[in-house]
Amino acid sequence: MILDIYKNMLNFLKYKKMEKQTNYLPIVQAMGQLVQRAKTLKVKREDPYGNRVNHQISDIRIAYLNYEDSTISYINGIASEQKKVKQIPEMLFTIFYQNKKKVIRFDLPVKSNFLFYPEGILSFIWPSLAIAIDQLFDEFYASKSEDNKFHQENPANPIVMNESDFLLPTVSAIPQSVHNSFLELVKDCYLLERVAKVDAALTSKRKLWIVVDSLGTKILQKQDTFHTSLNLTVVNNQKRVFEKIFSNIYHDWKAFEDKILTLRDDCQNFFFSLERKQLESGIYPLIFAPSAVGTLFHEALAGHMLSGSFILTEKSNIFKGKLGKNIAKNGFMEILNQIQVWDCPRDKGMIASYQYDMEGTEAKNVCLIDHGRVKNFLLDKNSASYLKLSNNGHALAGDFVTQVLYNFMIIPEARIPEPRVSNLKIVSDVDYSLEEMKAGMLEQFGYYFYVESHAGEVDVETGTFNLKVDSLVKISKNGKKEYFYDGVFSANLTDFLSAIQAVSSSYGRTQGYCGSTSGWVPTEEFVPAMVVYGVNWAPLPLPEKNKILKLKRDKYIPKDWEKKSSSFEIWWDLECCMYACGTPFFDLKKKLECISWIRFISFLMMKSFQELARKNLSEKFQGNRMLGSLAMQTVRDFLKIEKNPDTLIGEELLSGYLRFETLFLKTSDQFLKITLFKEKKNLISLINSHFEKIWYSQRISDIRLK
Repeated sequence: MILDIYKNMLNFLKYKKMEKQTNYLPIVQAMGQLVQRAKTLKVKREDPYGNRVNHQISDIRIAYLNYEDSTISYINGIASEQKKVKQIPEMLFTIFYQNKKKVIRFDLPVKSNFLFYPEGILSFIWPSLAIAIDQLFDEFYASKSEDNKFHQENPANPIVMNESDFLLPTVSAIPQSVHNSFLELVKDCYLLERVAKVDAALTSKRKLWIVVDSLGTKILQKQDTFHTSLNLTVVNNQKRVFEKIFSNIYHDWKAFEDKILTLRDDCQNFFFSLERKQLESGIYPLIFAPSAVGTLFHEALAGHMLSGSFILTEKSNIFKGKLGKNIAKNGFMEILNQIQVWDCPRDKGMIASYQYDMEGTEAKNVCLIDHGRVKNFLLDKNSASYLKLSNNGHALAGDFVTQVLYNFMIIPEARIPEPRVSNLKIVSDVDYSLEEMKAGMLEQFGYYFYVESHAGEVDVETGTFNLKVDSLVKISKNGKKEYFYDGVFSANLTDFLSAIQAVSSSYGRTQGYCGSTSGWVPTEEFVPAMVVYGVNWAPLPLPEKNKILKLKRDKYIPKDWEKKSSSFEIWWDLECCMYACGTPFFDLKKKLECISWIRFISFLMMKSFQELARKNLSEKFQGNRMLGSLAMQTVRDFLKIEKNPDTLIGEELLSGYLRFETLFLKTSDQFLKITLFKEKKNLISLINSHFEKIWYSQRISDIRLK
């Protein structure tokens, strides 16, 4: 028995280590079985006449969502090992019931490790689904027909993928060449005098969803994207601390390798712009870079204002009833007459592409604005049904489950896929290059401001839009460049679009994420630069001066740094243990027996009994509070500070606490602050040495002043 369990576990671990493909067909089959169970389940309820009648649901749709990442992290020029992580899967059950008078819909979100395995889906999810179906009929009889906002699934030809389509290769690893290039950039940035911290990451990410419904739909869709993040903390000559994040998403790693030099240039331009000042509020001649234009049209027009769900619920009324009508008039959003605005989820060359949405509908490229005329909305099944339009497959969500605090309890709440923009394109009729545009602005005003932005927000109900500026550069006729600190452009949507004076024929791409009530989804914009005049600029306050941080400090990157992460992980989740040993989920006796043997085998795999005993004893008796006290006493002894027992904690010369791997210190003595900063490395080493003496595995990595 012991030998069999041991062999099964080793085989499982070997399989997981060597696994290069994942077969999602068993998951799909389990979802199909749940659909059949739900359709045949009978629930007795009293009708309005007092008769107890059996009820069965009309339709059911199950959506499965999972993320898988492969990541390398970089802190101050030191890289971690590449780690592959599967996030906990999520499911969204959407149930419908209809009679001649009304339709009712119930959404059940589930997030659990059981969803990794077909056995877990069938054994542990079904009871929750049965309860949800029972609750559905309670809500049906309690609801009023005039309050109903849901549709019945329209009969259609279901989309069924081949079994081979559910077998996918694992997430691709980060190439060594990409890692080397990025590591050199991180090291170069950290060793610069003014850089206090560099936090970076490379990530190969996969977003995967499966949809199975009672109409026969069985689809799988994946989005593979590649992410880079470079976060710089920099101090200028006035000792103001600035943070700058360079974040990009790529379709493949080849695209990143081609742009590594561009990223270096962006970092260099940021260093040149550190001595920035504020630009006074006012209206200025502007050239919006493609990044700013993409943010403007995404947030203020195509991404939300043309969402079918917002129009259905009357959150967005600007374009309600305007389908097929020309909204651009002379002097009013006139620029829309020169362009077409498209959303193209089927464009495989862009990062946010997909073939099927999260309701199992085939996605379509749609023209939203055609030379000033509203041609289409972004639609899902619900909005398409009520607006009597053809569904174009834009139902997306970032996740299905969110945590909500209700009556001092955290409860899961469903995030419903809604119409979202994916790949936004603007097609211009004009032949007006960016250089011609710049020359025209210099001739007319003698200067212009070049604006870049990757963030903005819109109030859907009022149409008020704010554009957060990343880079604001004044370019004068003599070629002089002046950099200004960040701020916000604010205006009503219609005023913003009316302020656009010209569109160029010079295009650029921008990648990012869009947030909404349904979570965060990847997006890309392919848009031209534009001339804008007539929107108000408001500067943001400058960061406060840091009186402690010095510009010149000793920094080095250890050459013999070794990776200290464990190469072997034991999965302690109950369901993982069951899967590893091939034990059925429903046999409680075997469960307990299996867990006992797995723990025993894991114990044997430890380096030594002494190491295990030390770890257990230290974790039992050395809590975080005690370790904090030990760390504080070490600091006081090092600085030769005697604690006065008669004083309150807030009145002490030096106080602090330990949180995770950081020791936070508080003092009003300026000389003491300077000393702490100078001796930080020695103090960290001394504290960790004391922790090691008492056999405790925890270490601190930083000391911060509060």
